Amino acid sequence: MVYYEPEGSRLNWTLERYAGTTDGIDEPWLNVTVDFLRAKWCAYGDAFYGYRIGHEDFPSGEGIYDQDTYPNLIQVIQTVRDRGDTTSRMLAFGNVTSTGTWTPAEQDSFRHSFFRPAAEPGPANVLFHEHYRIWPTDDTEAEVQTAFDALMSGYSRAGAMVRTALSEGRKAEWHCLVGVADEYRTGGVYQYRVPSVAELRAQINLALSRGAKGIAYFCHSSSNGMLGDGREYRGIVQYATPGTPRPARQPQWSRVRAVNDTLRVLGDSLYALRWVAGFSKQSIPAGDTIIVHAVSGDSVHLATFYKPSDQDRDYLMLVNRYRLTDTTSTQSVVVTLRPDRLRHPFRGAGVYSLTDVVSGQRQIRSTTAAGHLVLPCAALPAGAARLYRVERDSVWAGAVALTADVTLPAGTELRIAPGAQVAQAG
Repeated sequence: MVYYEPEGSRLNWTLERYAGTTDGIDEPWLNVTVDFLRAKWCAYGDAFYGYRIGHEDFPSGEGIYDQDTYPNLIQVIQTVRDRGDTTSRMLAFGNVTSTGTWTPAEQDSFRHSFFRPAAEPGPANVLFHEHYRIWPTDDTEAEVQTAFDALMSGYSRAGAMVRTALSEGRKAEWHCLVGVADEYRTGGVYQYRVPSVAELRAQINLALSRGAKGIAYFCHSSSNGMLGDGREYRGIVQYATPGTPRPARQPQWSRVRAVNDTLRVLGDSLYALRWVAGFSKQSIPAGDTIIVHAVSGDSVHLATFYKPSDQDRDYLMLVNRYRLTDTTSTQSVVVTLRPDRLRHPFRGAGVYSLTDVVSGQRQIRSTTAAGHLVLPCAALPAGAARLYRVERDSVWAGAVALTADVTLPAGTELRIAPGAQVAQAG
């Protein structure tokens, strides 16, 4: 992701200058700007992610919240495509939590303007939801959970906006901008603090459980007194001092790296999925598309997905919202599923496999007399998540570990492939 503003040019060379205002657009200058930015950055290939064309703070506290700017937004997007760039994304940054700032009607207008029809060229444009909520006084579990509640409000609203756009035949994604910096304001006010590893992991996994397709961090570099407006940031790195080969890493560098190592394993699988719903154990919604019947464990959030290109197979994600790292924060979770609500064409009573996507560990389970699937999950550490693939199991091959008695309902068929090794787990 690159947001480029040539030194000394102020806003004259940025696409946001055109898309974020209600002023009439000087089309020749817009064409020149697009051509300049394309020549400058598109040669870097995948290293260039896209153009920032909207922000909540531009130009006068309205930015993307002002629907009067949306005709300009549409024109800028179209100009980039018309000038030959059909591979870069358009990026907009804002906090969707407060409908007082951004009303539902305004969000509808933004969705129709920013997320383009699937038939148009180019990848999906991305809404970056930015909301930082870990205060320096948030020390207890209850205080941090209150902060998570505030964050989840925005995550859920961003996910719902993108889900609606997809249902309308549009290309759409939202990414979560997670705060990893200390921030100080004028007068010594300590605005935000660096999150712990578990807090960072929980924020990211909760965002993913609401359909986020990407994670970005604020901020990378420390300000070192250069802003001059009463703010100071301690980011992931300090600026390099003369004579040093690279910027000095701050403590949150290792925290971000540890989380990213897990995301790299999970990312490819999760990115290909379509988000259906996200909810807590206390608020499992009704509806024929909700495959969860019940769940044990405290502070557990769940999400369901499906993979359109793989016979609509269903996926289940579990997130432990606790952030303390003591033993009481590790959750032992049992989920009861409704196989009659799976998207797979062969659903209902039978034998199923439930596979942990990251570890590859597979459980073989048969439906109960009540027609449910009971899934005992591996213990979830503080802030951690698990992603399971749920599918009808008709062939056992390779190593098969049985975690419970398997009963074949009348009329079902199970095939055991040559060389399969079937064993009782434990």
